[in-house]
Amino acid sequence: MAAPIALRAASAAELLDALDTGDLPESVALGSEVDFSNRHFSEAVTIRGKRFAKTLRLDDSVFEAGLSITECQFDGRLSATGIRCNGKPVDLADCIFADHVVIRPVAIARLSLRSGQFAKGFEIAVAPDQPMSVDLRFSRIRGDCTIKAPAFRQPDYLGRVAMGELKLYESVLEKEASLELLGLELPDLTLSDIVLQDKASIYFVDVEATTIWMENLRVTDKANISFYDVDFSGAQLAGTNMEKFVFSRVTWPQLAGRSCLRGEIDLREKLRSEPCALREREPASARERLAENYRQLVLNFEAKRNYELAEAFHMGEMEMARLQAEPLPSSRWRRCLRNFNTYWLYRFVSVYGTSYRRAALVMAALLLVFSGLFLLNGMHYRTGKERIDYTPCLCLPASAEDWTVLGQDFVAAFGMTLSIATLQKDRPMDPAGVGGSVLSSLLLLLASSQAALLLFALRRKFRRASI
Repeated sequence: MAAPIALRAASAAELLDALDTGDLPESVALGSEVDFSNRHFSEAVTIRGKRFAKTLRLDDSVFEAGLSITECQFDGRLSATGIRCNGKPVDLADCIFADHVVIRPVAIARLSLRSGQFAKGFEIAVAPDQPMSVDLRFSRIRGDCTIKAPAFRQPDYLGRVAMGELKLYESVLEKEASLELLGLELPDLTLSDIVLQDKASIYFVDVEATTIWMENLRVTDKANISFYDVDFSGAQLAGTNMEKFVFSRVTWPQLAGRSCLRGEIDLREKLRSEPCALREREPASARERLAENYRQLVLNFEAKRNYELAEAFHMGEMEMARLQAEPLPSSRWRRCLRNFNTYWLYRFVSVYGTSYRRAALVMAALLLVFSGLFLLNGMHYRTGKERIDYTPCLCLPASAEDWTVLGQDFVAAFGMTLSIATLQKDRPMDPAGVGGSVLSSLLLLLASSQAALLLFALRRKFRRASI
């Protein structure tokens, strides 16, 4: 085992002197580099408003009281592999980086690159020894950028590395820039209001976040956002067009056995807590934005022939339309029937056209109910005057013979109901009276509508099976 390298003591004043554009001591001047590797700074290092003409190396150095280099310009590279601050922050805010930046810290609580300008990208490796927060708000990014677990894509990679929150909101990925987030587990990932210019890309690989804020992303037609092995259970996506996003092995939130968006779960929780007041106070735009996200996901997955997920998100879109429908004006009925509307009926009879089993079950129930109604209304044979008629009562047949007669009459009523529903002209029995004519017309209307829903659901089923 190699002996640890002894760190040389250094001061902030020495570092400032070395970073001047004048002559450098031989101990730190190495061609075009300023090498402050393996140094120990016992006091806080604070540098502001400087221009660094040479590459700065801070590899394996220790800054016991933290490091702050702000409002500076780096003409060369910045290398900070193995930098240690013993839990203190590293502040590199408001800096301009003309070359590539490499930061692989150890024991850092927070890394701030806020309002930075990156001409050739950066690499940030998240150390596993302490959850480190990264602040990249308001940055302008060019080149290839990576925030990753240290051993990602290496043989000794053991899975996601825990880090603190990652803030990237209101940043700009300029033309052909790319940002990769690899092997991370974090509480909050904030990407709202990011701008992706022409051919810019963001790649998420093996990422899990309690909450992913991706609201109001502005993405050009040729930009790309891809997710591979990402947990979307806490994703908030209002105002972001997801039609062109690439999803692979994504874990979606689940609601009533279907994949959904986190926003729908949150909305339903609000509706349950204060249903009447919320409908009056909450703007409809919240539900409209969710419905728009669902429409985008339907188009996305249908284009990729993933009809299972497309149907799940179609159901989510219809659920938003059902919740958007206005309830009855009376406050009492509003509490009882706020969700009873045509969308509710469509869900009941066929689960928005996605379940052929539900459609077939409702069709069978419809025929059985009308068979009972025809028995109570009365019906007669065409060849004679014999009439079958029952009076509603709460009593049951008294004998086995009565049960047999009732069964035979119900079978006859069911046969007549089926013949009416299938538009057969030659049938042995007809319903009696005006009431029978009304029931026949109503049956014909309902049965034909339900048959259309059944065929539509079967078509969707076979389309899924042909993937």
